[in-house]
Amino acid sequence: MTAVVLMNLGGPENLDSVPTFLYNLFSDPMIIELPGGKALQPAFARMIAGLRSPRVRRAYAQIGGGSPLRQWTQKQASSLEDELIRRGRCGSRVEVVMRYTPPRAEPVLAGIAARGECEVIALPLYPQECRATTGSSLLDLEQARLRVAPRITVRPIRSFHLHPGYLDSVVERIRQAVDGLT
Repeated sequence: MTAVVLMNLGGPENLDSVPTFLYNLFSDPMIIELPGGKALQPAFARMIAGLRSPRVRRAYAQIGGGSPLRQWTQKQASSLEDELIRRGRCGSRVEVVMRYTPPRAEPVLAGIAARGECEVIALPLYPQECRATTGSSLLDLEQARLRVAPRITVRPIRSFHLHPGYLDSVVERIRQAVDGLT
C-alpha cells in the first residue's frame, strides 16, 4: 500500500506554543545557516524565539490565538483521501506532517510503518521548490524514515508550480473571488 503525506510548515496551535514554534523554526540550519554551525544554532534559536515571541504572539492573537495551518492541511488531507477513494484507491491513507510543530515526521512514519505500508508519496504543500521549505521538510522526512521506517520508500513531489492542473485551480479561485466583487 501507498500512503500520501502532505507536508507543511506548521504553526503554533495557541499563544503558549509560540516560543517553541519559533525555537524549532530557527534551530533549522536550512532556514538560517550560521557560520558556527550546530554549536551556535540552539543559542541563536533561543535568542530569536525570545526576542520575537511577544510580537508573534500579538499577531496570532489577532487571528484567533493560533495558526490555522494544521487544521487547513488536515482538511486538505481528508479531501484528498476522499478523492482517492472515489477514484478506486481505497487503501490510500493521507497523513499530515508539519515541519516545526506536531504532527512531526517521525511518529507519522512510525504509524505508516506499523500499518505495513511500504511506500510514501511525499507532497510538500509549498508549490515551489526551495531549500528552506521543500528542502527542509523532505530532509526531515528522510532523516525520520532512516530512524523509524527504513523499509519505507519515499517518492517526493518536489515542485508543482507550473503544473497545468495547479495553475487552473489558482485561476479558478481568482475568478471566483473577482466574480464575488461584482
